Amino acid sequence: MEINAENDCNCTGDSKLINSEKIYQQIEQGAEKVKVIINLKQPQMLREKKVNWRSKESKDRLHTEVKTVQDKILKKLHQKDFSMRYRFQNQATFSCEISIDALDKILLDPNVVSVEPVEYLQKHLAQGIPLINGLLYRSQYNGQGVAVAICDTGVDYNHPMLGGGNFPNSKVIGGYDFGDNDANPFPQSDEPHGTSCAGIAAGDLGTMGDYIGGVAYNSKIYALKVQDSSGSMGSDKIAASWDWCITHQYDDPDFPIMVISVSLGGSTGYSSHCDNLSYSTSANNAAAAGICIVVSAGNEGYCDKIAAPACLSNAISVGAVYDAAFGTYRPCIDSASCASKTASSSCATGYYATDNTAADMVTSYSNVASILNVFAPSSKAYTLDIVGSGGYNTSDYHSSFGGTSAAAPYTAGSIACIQQAAKEITGRFLTPPQVRAILTSTGDAVTDTKVAITKPRINLGNAIESLYGCKSITIGQGTSTWSYPFRTQSADSRTQVIYLASEIGSAGTISALQLKVSSVPSTTMSNFTIRMKHTSLSQYSSCAFESSGWTTVYQASEDIDVKGWRLFTFTTPFVYNGTNNLMVDFSYNNSRGSNPSGYCYYSTPGGNRSAYAYSNNNYGDPLNWSSSYSPSVSCSTYVPNVIFAICMDSLPAPVLNAEPNFTPGLCNTISWNSVPNADTYYAEYSNDSTFNVVEVNTGWIADANYQFCSLINGQAYWYRVKAKNNFFNIESDWSNAVSSRQCATIGDFQPDCIVDSLDLAVIADQWLISEGDLTGDIAPQPDGDGTVNFLDISEFALHWMQ
Repeated sequence: MEINAENDCNCTGDSKLINSEKIYQQIEQGAEKVKVIINLKQPQMLREKKVNWRSKESKDRLHTEVKTVQDKILKKLHQKDFSMRYRFQNQATFSCEISIDALDKILLDPNVVSVEPVEYLQKHLAQGIPLINGLLYRSQYNGQGVAVAICDTGVDYNHPMLGGGNFPNSKVIGGYDFGDNDANPFPQSDEPHGTSCAGIAAGDLGTMGDYIGGVAYNSKIYALKVQDSSGSMGSDKIAASWDWCITHQYDDPDFPIMVISVSLGGSTGYSSHCDNLSYSTSANNAAAAGICIVVSAGNEGYCDKIAAPACLSNAISVGAVYDAAFGTYRPCIDSASCASKTASSSCATGYYATDNTAADMVTSYSNVASILNVFAPSSKAYTLDIVGSGGYNTSDYHSSFGGTSAAAPYTAGSIACIQQAAKEITGRFLTPPQVRAILTSTGDAVTDTKVAITKPRINLGNAIESLYGCKSITIGQGTSTWSYPFRTQSADSRTQVIYLASEIGSAGTISALQLKVSSVPSTTMSNFTIRMKHTSLSQYSSCAFESSGWTTVYQASEDIDVKGWRLFTFTTPFVYNGTNNLMVDFSYNNSRGSNPSGYCYYSTPGGNRSAYAYSNNNYGDPLNWSSSYSPSVSCSTYVPNVIFAICMDSLPAPVLNAEPNFTPGLCNTISWNSVPNADTYYAEYSNDSTFNVVEVNTGWIADANYQFCSLINGQAYWYRVKAKNNFFNIESDWSNAVSSRQCATIGDFQPDCIVDSLDLAVIADQWLISEGDLTGDIAPQPDGDGTVNFLDISEFALHWMQ
């Protein structure tokens, strides 16, 4: 490509090139045609944001406008100079292979906004579902009514956990092969990457090794294959697949596409958002249509940048944390990584890092930057492989899928569950910005050890609870282990534990709890029972069981066979008052003991907070043990680590106190009742009873009253207030509305906004009086002279009948 510095048009054309060095590189390597993406001026519907993305008619009009814009350029290109790669439907963009002369020509066209090279992406490579708190609502919110698009190397729809054959089928309900431009998104025989991602995000429920089904196992899948037969994955194919999702979002209206999972990216890193790339228009359109795009951050180990397209502002970028401790791991990292590294010829990058793995530890290979949104689990994820002899192995499953490639589908599956919950709880899906806000505000903060960047690791349980007005309250972070309440070496045992009101945080309905199991018990615990009650005790002064006042919240024969957080969903939720401490009672009743006992993690916050005992059927059912009849009871400072699921179903609306018809002066103080469990209040006033236009609001305040000033004489105002519980972040409905008219005319002693005979009677009553509350002492202005006299009559007359 020739560049003439004296030719203004050529300079303008060259300034339209993005990453021009990569275009020049194709030329230097002798290519007769270069592979580029050409971005044109967008049609009016897009520029003015007039597209109704849920309307087929509206999208059809957009497609016509886009085609018209594209055709203006395409008509100028000769067939010998040009071959089409992909033509977008929802944005004025196309990708092609084009000769140098033809590229020079179209760069001068004013309808061409930018030209960028086709970038070639790379794959970004146990279940972490418990780590992301995905078990708590798994049976209730599992992606039903939502579809996940897997933009990757293709999906093996023959796998029994992905529909079991034929396309489309009951699981993989649609898709397209953008790599080879055909209708079949089946992967090549040696490319299981997309299938593994599909298994994590939305594989069917089932058990094989550590595979327990995808995060959103009831979601449907769209398979978008972007890898061609040579193994290449061009950036134009990625953007084209997003464009396709917009067009086909409601092909199945019962399972609309609400999230796209992308575990691919380039090796170039970006420290700021890369919204100048062609991906951006596709991502913006997808966001406008309500589709979240989740993209892996990349595996180079960069400390201040992430890959494209994760760097898009409308993408949800995902870094990686280990989902468990599994010893020492040595991932390859880029030479530019700030992680401690060792030179090695066995890594293509020339270096590896040494990680002593632990749950929620940021992996050395994960790219991070200030623009990164969230972390999610990776490494040794047990997921799906392609069926047969190809893929990672011959078992149809893969036990060690990892990298940020695993983190992205964990997040995409979580979003599918969140969207199902949002639709069922609120009646509508969340927008992509709302989804991002929930993920980042409800996640657990994790700090990268290689660089001081802290980001949230997604917490699916917390995210869903935020829609309900619920929270998961974690009490205790200890790493030591105790056999209670799972001491199965004895036939029966009972454990009582006190959790403090200050630890729980607020009143609410406790619907479940979790205990963190470090060693599984060797036998089923028959009649495993959890009971709760309020208590004034903060610790045990004497070691004895309480026998009355209990609410049985859970009872079942319990067979614990997996380490980690064990969920107990209550059949009878416990209504906790938020004031008293909480006593929790665990027991089981077996016919004989069995070794080894189970163990759980505990903390020691101080004081004897636990009481426990065991026997071998010598004292009957532990539920009936009491202070007067039980085996020997011991006390302990050990407090089992616990997660309580606690909800506040609603917050009553405040009741505003009645206002007089008329209020003197230009200030008015309104007041209301204190709402139980409310922390703050928000009051506002309007000039009309419908509150179509709100004049002033208070913001969130702690007091149950507020004085509004600078009001207008003679104007009627309507007031209302609502309450908020800050702990659960839930708001009440608006209160009743009350109104009053401000009356500030001089002489209007009996405020009715007119100076009349009623007010004259006040002056008559106070005539020549010089003590007490002399409302009639109005002259001289502004403070009077201490007596009601002829000066006041004169001032009064000036305002008569006003």
